[in-house]
Amino acid sequence: MFKSGRSLIILLLLINTLSAQKKKSFVLNGIVNSDSGTIILLPIADLVYYEHIKFDQIIKVRNGRFSISLNGDYPTAVKIGLKISGSWRYISDMFFLEPVDQLVICNIDSSRRIPIIENQSMHEYRDSYLKYHDENESNGQYTYRYLKEKPDSYIGIWELINSLDNGYSKLFDSSLMVISKNLKSSKLGTILADRIAVAGQTAIGGKFHPVELVDQWGKKNLIGAVNSANQYILIDFWFSHCTPCLSQFKEIKDIYESFHSKGFNIIGISVDAIDFINDWKRVIRKYQLTWDQYLDINGKEAKKMNINSYPTNFLLASDGKILARNLSPASLKKWLAEHLE
Repeated sequence: MFKSGRSLIILLLLINTLSAQKKKSFVLNGIVNSDSGTIILLPIADLVYYEHIKFDQIIKVRNGRFSISLNGDYPTAVKIGLKISGSWRYISDMFFLEPVDQLVICNIDSSRRIPIIENQSMHEYRDSYLKYHDENESNGQYTYRYLKEKPDSYIGIWELINSLDNGYSKLFDSSLMVISKNLKSSKLGTILADRIAVAGQTAIGGKFHPVELVDQWGKKNLIGAVNSANQYILIDFWFSHCTPCLSQFKEIKDIYESFHSKGFNIIGISVDAIDFINDWKRVIRKYQLTWDQYLDINGKEAKKMNINSYPTNFLLASDGKILARNLSPASLKKWLAEHLE
């Protein structure tokens, strides 16, 4: 009898544990001022933060309404978009989902704005977080002040995640110090801490971590290692369908030809997907990019460095120290002229 009772208790504990681990299902119902189109939920950052949400759902709009089934057990920051005939007609600004059934109202004439949605997180965002906003401060500064007051806030965590795209700040480390133990030890908090650590390493003054990539012929190479033959090296991240990336190539090519013999080199790294490898090679030929080109398939290594926008570049010294980031062609030319001539 005792053994049976103990077995029953163990079974109940196991059931409760499994139930606790199971993500809560909820529905995002929506209204949009369009009779047709496809609704797509969009992440604000790398998918590694979103193991609980699938973004490959394609939801049809019917009579101006749509419904998306989701899973999760904590507030999540997302965007939402509408495609009509394969083209983007609307993309919202960031907003927060709660793990409860809720309604979102989208106005396709108000792209890049927060849609109408009512839940606890959105109330916290409007009524509490935005009060910390100061136009004279960076996002990191007022997010840090907010988390000091509300260390359990998922709003503050998602704002940190969103701010990482703008570059590293020591305030990110300070913010991690003030968040609650529960939030810090959560999956979201652990991933954020890892990304902040990487961001600190790839900030100006840090050392570029070498990565192993393949060239156009499939040969593996260690990129970013010390090369004393070149006094300065530009690591340029791009991809074949990135219009801003392609528009810079003429100026960058001129800079390369002017300064290469004086100790300057460029390493191009494409983050193209497997399906676009031929497009990557075609762009190299079309623009006659004579410096070394490598492929980071699907941007796997770039994501580890918190690179989510393109083009992104790093100017390195010969020892791998990061001297500057995201230089425009004009700024790069001026910098090299001051240091190599």
